[in-house]
Amino acid sequence: TGHRPTAARETRPPEYRATINAALREFDAGRFAEARALFQQAHTLYPTARSLRGIGLCSFELSDYAAAIVALDEALASDVHPLDDRMRAHALQILDHR
Repeated sequence: TGHRPTAARETRPPEYRATINAALREFDAGRFAEARALFQQAHTLYPTARSLRGIGLCSFELSDYAAAIVALDEALASDVHPLDDRMRAHALQILDHR
């Protein structure tokens, strides 16, 4: 599966990266509703484990725990641009608090 990220990168729409970057800026600024909307937009463009993780983290910060659980569970199960070990551990840590 070492070639999968390259293949995934080739199929991503060009606006995906800009949308993810905007979502990350909003998240870092603590604007979680705006960040979640952007992660959802990115996920619509190209569904990945990492966009699901972003949706889940934003949902958690917004106290929308049901949505957080669904998104983080789906992120952990997805093999499209999968979570790295650090991201996986963080998602599991959040899910352990349910």
